[in-house]
Amino acid sequence: VNEDYLKSIASSNATFTQVAEFVIFGFQSLQNYHILLFCVLLCVYLLTLSGNGNIFFLVIFDRHLHTPMYFFVCNLSFIDITYTSVTIPKMLAKFLMNLDTISYNACFTQMYIFLALGATECLLLAVMAYDRYLAICSPLHYQTIMTRQFYLILSAAAWSGGFASPLTATLLALKLPYCGSNIINHYYCDHPPLLQLACAETSFNVAIGSSMAGIVILISLILVVLSYIRIIMAILKISSHAGRKKTFSTCASHFAVMRHSLFRIIRNFG
Repeated sequence: VNEDYLKSIASSNATFTQVAEFVIFGFQSLQNYHILLFCVLLCVYLLTLSGNGNIFFLVIFDRHLHTPMYFFVCNLSFIDITYTSVTIPKMLAKFLMNLDTISYNACFTQMYIFLALGATECLLLAVMAYDRYLAICSPLHYQTIMTRQFYLILSAAAWSGGFASPLTATLLALKLPYCGSNIINHYYCDHPPLLQLACAETSFNVAIGSSMAGIVILISLILVVLSYIRIIMAILKISSHAGRKKTFSTCASHFAVMRHSLFRIIRNFG
């Protein structure tokens, strides 16, 4: 992107009361590596689509995997596919064809969906931890408690809570006037970079956005930690080494998913 071109866009937009589109500029230090970034991101995107797509369709079509745990894993795979599809295609278009503009409405839609999916992933991890807690700490009652209707309700609650949590921050950001520069120093529309472009005081918006993200992460983390404390205590009570190993193996996949997802969520919301 030519710097003179960006300055001319910024100055021309300054004469209007509200910008109609934003320019995805990215980071200054990476402006000379567009082809390299395109190749890396394309590989990551294709691997994400193929890996999570295989998991998603395998769980759907294999009747042996129609269990609560794999149902939640299927949800996480769908979130990963959508998560990357919301942001990466626009980045690829920018790197390859220099298509760096995004409309006002599309920018806020991208931001909202991105934040909502991150919050939903957090809540789904908490639901998965509760599922493993029931499976290990109440194995005799697991089938009667974790019915199809119940785990569908848990999943719906996670999705509803995830999409409700960033709604306030998004609506407040939409009400701000954007009358100056429209250049976003990021590779997608995110809450902090957009607030930096507002022509008004944004401390209240920052506080609301940070509070909502912190609440979702904290609630999810507390539920996950409490569930796994109970699980570990139950495993330690098993007398045989083989029994402890077998019981722990039922949680290993969730441990791996949880660690990867929480690190990514904390990085994105942070």
